[in-house]
Amino acid sequence: MKIAFYTFFAFTLLFTYINSKTKISISDYIEIPPSPSQLPIVLPIEVLGKEGVIEEVQIHLTANQASVGSKLWLLVNNLSYQGKSSIKVNEGNWISLNHKTAEVYDKEMAYGGMAHGAMNTIRLKVPIKGLKKGINKIKFRFNRSDGISIGYRVVRLNILDKNGRNILDKSVFKFDIPKDWKKPIGSSVENGRNLWFNRNNLWNHYDLRDKHGFWYGHKLPVKRKILAKCTDCHTRDGRDLEMFSYSNKSIIERAKFHGLTEKEGKDIAAYIRSLSKKDGVNRYGRPWNPPYQPGPVLKNKPIERWAAGAGLGWVLENDDQMVPYLFGKNISKYSVKDYFDSDKMDDRTTIPLSIQLPDWKHWLPIVHPMDAFSKSNFIHNQGTKPLEATKNFLDWLKTNKENTAEIKKNFIEKHARWYNTFRFFIQDGAKKPRHWRTRFNDSPALKHLTAGIHGEIASTSLARFMAVKNFEIMNEYGLQDKAHWFVLKEDQPGERQWPSIRYNVFEVPPHFTGVSYDGDSNSFEGQTKAAGIYESTNWYNLQFVLNGGNGFVRGVQPSDFNYLNEFIAKNSITSGRDEPVRYFSTINQMYQIRSWSGNLGTKQIGSYHPREKGFRIRNQGPFNFIGIHHQNQMWYGKGNPEKILEPLTKIHPKLDKWVIDALIQQFLVEVRKPKNGLDRWDRNQDDIWDKKELQYMLDRKNIVKIRDLRKVGLYQGHFAAKMYYTITRLKKTKVDCNLLNKLINWCHRAWPNVKQVGNTSIPFGFKGLLDRNCGQENCENNFNLDSNIFRIRTKYNKCVTVNNQNNIVVQRSCTDHSNNEWKLEKVGSSFRLKNIFSGKYLDIINPDNSSFLRVSDTKNSNQLWSITKNKNCSFELRNIKTSKFMSLESEAIKNGIRLEILNKNQISKSPNKEFYLELINQQKSNIIDEENFKIPELKIYPNPAKESLNIAFSNFNEEIRIEIYTINGKLIDTVTSKSKLSRINTGRLKSGIYILKIKGENINETSKFIKL
Repeated sequence: MKIAFYTFFAFTLLFTYINSKTKISISDYIEIPPSPSQLPIVLPIEVLGKEGVIEEVQIHLTANQASVGSKLWLLVNNLSYQGKSSIKVNEGNWISLNHKTAEVYDKEMAYGGMAHGAMNTIRLKVPIKGLKKGINKIKFRFNRSDGISIGYRVVRLNILDKNGRNILDKSVFKFDIPKDWKKPIGSSVENGRNLWFNRNNLWNHYDLRDKHGFWYGHKLPVKRKILAKCTDCHTRDGRDLEMFSYSNKSIIERAKFHGLTEKEGKDIAAYIRSLSKKDGVNRYGRPWNPPYQPGPVLKNKPIERWAAGAGLGWVLENDDQMVPYLFGKNISKYSVKDYFDSDKMDDRTTIPLSIQLPDWKHWLPIVHPMDAFSKSNFIHNQGTKPLEATKNFLDWLKTNKENTAEIKKNFIEKHARWYNTFRFFIQDGAKKPRHWRTRFNDSPALKHLTAGIHGEIASTSLARFMAVKNFEIMNEYGLQDKAHWFVLKEDQPGERQWPSIRYNVFEVPPHFTGVSYDGDSNSFEGQTKAAGIYESTNWYNLQFVLNGGNGFVRGVQPSDFNYLNEFIAKNSITSGRDEPVRYFSTINQMYQIRSWSGNLGTKQIGSYHPREKGFRIRNQGPFNFIGIHHQNQMWYGKGNPEKILEPLTKIHPKLDKWVIDALIQQFLVEVRKPKNGLDRWDRNQDDIWDKKELQYMLDRKNIVKIRDLRKVGLYQGHFAAKMYYTITRLKKTKVDCNLLNKLINWCHRAWPNVKQVGNTSIPFGFKGLLDRNCGQENCENNFNLDSNIFRIRTKYNKCVTVNNQNNIVVQRSCTDHSNNEWKLEKVGSSFRLKNIFSGKYLDIINPDNSSFLRVSDTKNSNQLWSITKNKNCSFELRNIKTSKFMSLESEAIKNGIRLEILNKNQISKSPNKEFYLELINQQKSNIIDEENFKIPELKIYPNPAKESLNIAFSNFNEEIRIEIYTINGKLIDTVTSKSKLSRINTGRLKSGIYILKIKGENINETSKFIKL
């Protein structure tokens, strides 16, 4: 079930954001039945081929439709520069599409609009005139090529009235279905295969109107022969074209672009069509759907479908729409605290994002490395020889494809060595080597560029080539779900994860490959800063999705949080579109990844400390929570921590506090672990900060004066100063003063002798920052107990949960089970606690001390409890019959610990008798409702049921399979349905609790119901 990012989704909008997020409901839309004379408009419209090629669609309009139609709405893939496309309505003039003639949506414009390399598929509206009753001809023209592109695709279209409403019914449109494609008539698969692997003397492009192509601010060479073959730039066997469903037309026109005949293009298309159903290859993706785009729809799909991604429908319109996928629909301080848990592991492949990852065209190299570094045949004869290394690595994989033992033993190391030939190619032989960022005049590789090829083009193409080969390796050799071969189970390897200790796609964007001339860069020459930064955060996040590092952490690889977090923040600044949820979720995921079995510290200068392989204070220190970065500056504006937290309040008025509290607690949990204890850290005894090997050390313990970062500025170290400034700024936020005092105490233990920061005297050191007036946190649980549904949380932020197997009540993680919700039923001045999942009541086994708790379905006097609120916002639950208190066993932090009853004098000072009540429907985000936020809602009613049960979905449009199980997991019935409302006959079922599993292409829901 999907959240609509694009208004094309299902063609009927449930909501849209227009400037200030004005809502439009379904009733606002005009529903006009299609004319019987209207032929289906087949989508997408592929405007592909030579310059000037035109495609036409015919739309039949009624007189009313023609009179109200005012704008053409388009969703277009690869509209990558202004003036690339023109449209024409009937006999009107051609309208060249640019930022003046078209209204590009605000989101796309924020990232550059029609800017090559930013968002690859964009929405726009074009004012039009000349519509008439009857047949209307709308033409699309490909004006000119940049020497890279052969056109664009109109993925969706409609005509809007003056109020922005669709006037064309969805039945007017028909989508091309890739699974029905056949090879071109008269084509030869065998000849196509031979052309794919062996045809040489290809052209870089066809004849261009302007002779030279262009890429941002750089010219591309005029038409000339190239060394690369088809197999060189794509995956070896061409499976990428089949997996992403490139049409016969697109393959034929691309072949012609490179100098082949139409017949040769058809033969290559025939070969590509022959690849399906071999080695897991099939037409799962589309050229406009970004590979690996995350979304819940991927959760239960087979691994071979992962590359196709979740589709553009799972690109969220705004960052705040990530909230329910992290904190749940009923957001509260508890659900936020649940999320920021280093012991868990987010599945980053299923959490939707508000950014659109690069489509496959932008993976492919602009120019092949052998054509970029052809001078003196440098790519083959000098340097690290990445092409030779690629051949050797692929040969080894091919030889050992069925030798699982050899792959498990040597793949990771061989992959790392192969990767190094790319990373260090540009710097090889330089006087001041800086991998991809080596200066132009210092890089032998960049001095051997082919005439007419710019260094930025060559560098990013080399990185793209490596990305394509990584894709080929992981897909062709079935490694995308084999991370568990190489890491321990306790490190929680992803079910979908590229196994590698090195970057896979991280170094493609301008922050790495656009820096050959002026050091670090945020954009390619001629690219807008907003588009460049978006491109960087895009590729960095893609790396995080593919392989964030579960179990593979080596220093800053395979995901470098120096850049990943920074560029989320930079993207927010340059675009004006805040992304606090992606930012803070990434910090949480960093904690999860770096809390792993290899976090044992490394031997460094005489002692051990948390450094390269585990906890990394440079990235995980609290200064990152509020965006403090280089030289005491902040990602979200200087000196103002609220700027990074403020956008959270637009989602929920207390979310900023809940998040910062959870993050500081997460830091304190990590640094209290023995392996991260202060006694394990190396100290920078000489206050030298410009040496890389010292950048993760703490300032010496006996430091008295801290340099003033505002004057000196430090790139990496001086953590005492960073912590000091962080604490002073955190005091301006809503952070819990008790947590802040704990952070201050940790800093005092780390640097107990500090007396001065810059010119500021602090005679009491960090201790002087303590809030001496800090009291208990204000309670947020002033609610009515009667008849509401609660989770009962323990002092250890776990929930009182029923064990299904034996009805015993235990403590478990609140997100692990659904049977931790309780209804409080008032009985006089006391309560019965009814477990919602089982329908049974909280009970004691016997009245003895240390007797355990259970649930039972027969009401009795043992089930009555008094509930008393403490001063610290917690509650005590006393059993009326025995006058004993509910408590946890010893070692209470563990999952599975049982609940028992004890005398008050035995537990008078124990936190194990303190519980927190979380009202399930208490805290709701202001975006979480069906009108504002298109969450698929499952309704099951009546529940409990007697004769029948209704299962209703919102936003439903597919066939589903409904499975009914007993509470013990036995399948007893299966029903299929294509209706939004399914009615199940329950009259024949015995009384009891049943489990429902509802499955479909985009649905995977589990729920429960009670049969009376």
